[in-house]
Amino acid sequence: MNAWLLTWEGTEGPAVVPDKKIVAIISGRLSSKTIEEVVDILYRRSIGPAYDMASLANKRKQREDEYRLIYSQSNRFFYGRSALCIYARKVFNLKVERDESHQVERVRWTEFAYLQMKEPETMPQEVEPATEKELLRKLNEPLALDILDAY
Repeated sequence: MNAWLLTWEGTEGPAVVPDKKIVAIISGRLSSKTIEEVVDILYRRSIGPAYDMASLANKRKQREDEYRLIYSQSNRFFYGRSALCIYARKVFNLKVERDESHQVERVRWTEFAYLQMKEPETMPQEVEPATEKELLRKLNEPLALDILDAY
């Protein structure tokens, strides 16, 4: 399946715990603009208190200045602060397989190749080939545990 895959990246928190890295898997049919809005909400909801979320709710420019896209292309971008950010990218061949015997979910996907124009008015060249990735998660564990932590 083609999808947007959102993962935590960085040097702290869920970014360094492999089975906590996935933030969301979203339809690949959504535009990058829609995904940017979703990522903005998910990031601010995850890292800040209600006061910060409310005070920035109608201040898009201020949010963009504070959590600016660190790196952006139409099908991949980083959002947040460098120590902990969300990496949103379109992937293909995404599959989630349940392995009951080992009590894990195996999430597999292929990252699109990274193309770059080396010189103006030339065809883009492949800088990074398409790569297959895999992540293991605990079986039947929700992507977000914070709601369960309260109970």
